[in-house]
Amino acid sequence: CVTGVQTCALPISSQTLITGDSVFNFGFKIAWSLSAFCTNFNQSKETAQRFLDLDFGPVAFTHGPHIANKGKDKLKNFLR
Repeated sequence: CVTGVQTCALPISSQTLITGDSVFNFGFKIAWSLSAFCTNFNQSKETAQRFLDLDFGPVAFTHGPHIANKGKDKLKNFLR
């Protein structure tokens, strides 16, 4: 979610994507960040699409539980 500062990270040693605020994991589903709290919701969605260009496995969400197994596949299913 673009709120003035947006951060995501991919620490090389762990190959874990840290999503920042662009997508949330509510445990039962992955969802977009809440548009009411974004200054640019479309940019937030575009950022999330670029995650698929990265080489990662696990996904750590700043909002919600992480996905340790097949994280990229699960995020890809949501984004497509």
